[in-house]
Amino acid sequence: MNKARVVLLSVLVVMSATWECPAATVVGLENHYTFDNQASPYLDASPNARHATNTGTVWVNDPVMGGVVEFDSADVIAAAVPQMPASGFTVSFWAYRGSNASSGNDGLFVLHDGNTGNKNVAGWVGGSDVAWGRVRDTGDRNLSNTSVSAAIPDTRWVYLTYRGTGSEYQLLINGGLASTVAYSGAALRTTNTLNIGRQGTESWRGMIDDFRIYNRALSDLEIHTIMSEASMFNPAQARVDIGSSVNNGGGPGGVQYGFLPMEAAEGGSNPPVTQSLPVSFGQGAGGTMTATLSGYTHFRDYTAITGDFAASSALLSDMALRNSSGTMTLALSDLPPGFYQLKTYHHSDTFAGASFDVSLSDAGRPGWQSIATGLVCSTGTSPTAVTTVDVPFAVLGAGTASLNFAATTSSSHFSFNGFELDSVVLLERHERTLAVDFNDRSAAGAGMTQAGFSEFLLAGSGAVTRTIGAHTLTLTPAGASTFDDRARTTPVNSGAFTQDKLLRDFVFASGTAAADGLDLLIQGLGANELYEVTLWAFDTGSGGGRSSDWFANGVLVADNYSFNGAVLPTSNDQYAFSFLAYADEDGELLLAGRAAGGSNPNVFLNALELTRWAPVPEPATLLLAGLGLASLGRYARRRRAEGR
Repeated sequence: MNKARVVLLSVLVVMSATWECPAATVVGLENHYTFDNQASPYLDASPNARHATNTGTVWVNDPVMGGVVEFDSADVIAAAVPQMPASGFTVSFWAYRGSNASSGNDGLFVLHDGNTGNKNVAGWVGGSDVAWGRVRDTGDRNLSNTSVSAAIPDTRWVYLTYRGTGSEYQLLINGGLASTVAYSGAALRTTNTLNIGRQGTESWRGMIDDFRIYNRALSDLEIHTIMSEASMFNPAQARVDIGSSVNNGGGPGGVQYGFLPMEAAEGGSNPPVTQSLPVSFGQGAGGTMTATLSGYTHFRDYTAITGDFAASSALLSDMALRNSSGTMTLALSDLPPGFYQLKTYHHSDTFAGASFDVSLSDAGRPGWQSIATGLVCSTGTSPTAVTTVDVPFAVLGAGTASLNFAATTSSSHFSFNGFELDSVVLLERHERTLAVDFNDRSAAGAGMTQAGFSEFLLAGSGAVTRTIGAHTLTLTPAGASTFDDRARTTPVNSGAFTQDKLLRDFVFASGTAAADGLDLLIQGLGANELYEVTLWAFDTGSGGGRSSDWFANGVLVADNYSFNGAVLPTSNDQYAFSFLAYADEDGELLLAGRAAGGSNPNVFLNALELTRWAPVPEPATLLLAGLGLASLGRYARRRRAEGR
């Protein structure tokens, strides 16, 4: 059982804290023009101080990007550059094509040899709004000027990357691969001069910002990291556009504005696709989180979206598909402890709406939590509404959350276009509040109590109250149950299992009806505080399987928890399950175990552990909203009337 635990909660909190994880430095920077400084916008921000000269451009304070430079017809910025290495290079920048774009080619940049007509490394946009370019080795190697995936809109910022790998010249738009052409890095022509906003005699009409040249081919992740520094990206949010990397389906392709691409070209057995995403809270290498998509059958780009959702065409016209009944899974990992809100998009402009169910995994408890059933993917080229799914979840540890999308109609194609993930509030572990070992009365005492735990003994077959430190615990039979306890001679410590005293003795509730079991009321906790609760339930004398359901303040937290006493533990958490729960405004938490089938007792309890978690920073600095702590406390006050 994974110690990283994910739990569905009916609580949403607006975050005012941030988790800072420094991004990895992107090395190899040769030239860098930020254009931020109005007084000196043409200074090179790289260590190489290749400052540029300006002819005609004007500095502008753009509402989206801040300081930028604006070009018109004959303007150009010039600077020295080194020879681009045979092994590879990267040229990347933000570009905004104005409404005054020409009907011909508008030049973005060129690296030449002193002759401005020699487009040794160059990029431009044609009159059809398609970005393309050229690299020269023993001849001219042109990117496609007809690729629909390379089309860019007027009057919108796009991130353009021209990357040479030594064997392939590539164009990436908003981080997604749009066009390629083969070339020989060993035969690359001379590059010693940079022109920004012009290639040959053709100038850019619009704005450019954050122009960079690197002496190596940057990775996709490095490009995404640089791109996500722009203001339209929220560092505490991951927005991902899922689509085809090879423009399968013949649609417009492209990456949605303000989103990062997650693209693949299916082949073979369609293995899981994994994408690292730069986010401020990422726990992975370089400050990233990881998204993994599996269970798809193909990736496609289809017809452009028009009408009300035209601005989201890049997101909604491409997708991962499952063309038969079955399950597609999105796993999100390298997340710090916290509450998260996930929104997923499901639309197809080509296929009739597929029905699907959604469930969320909890790595620290058995089974899956159902989120929604009978949903239908929206469809059409001009939709008036788009199907989305909103899922709140929580993570403890550097954890993983997984969603299953179960397609339920084999004749339709289930579509997954993308998702948005927000870190709502981040958490930090505080003290272990309570640790209790439920012992058998015939084998009591320190010698039978697990180290670091306090002993709890029954006082008969009925309710019993014990005080442990500052906390009061009341154990009460539920339904027709009575209590008993047992001590076993096994299991024994072996390998990764070291908690023999926890699992050798226990209390249990008689009764097999759904109302039978136990209630454990814990008092003296912090008012409205959040706790990670871990319960151990096992008996070597109960073979064949015993099952129980568990609730915290009326919320189902473990559905059909099962154990087989004939299978001895090999690790300390094999017969433990964990969940998050809030104490109410009186500092109380009610745990309830109920029988879940079978003709034998099913509700067992060996041990209990509570660990307090709190937002980063403390709650006094947080703005509570929606179903916040206060409303969850009100729900908890209803528990006695509900019998849970």
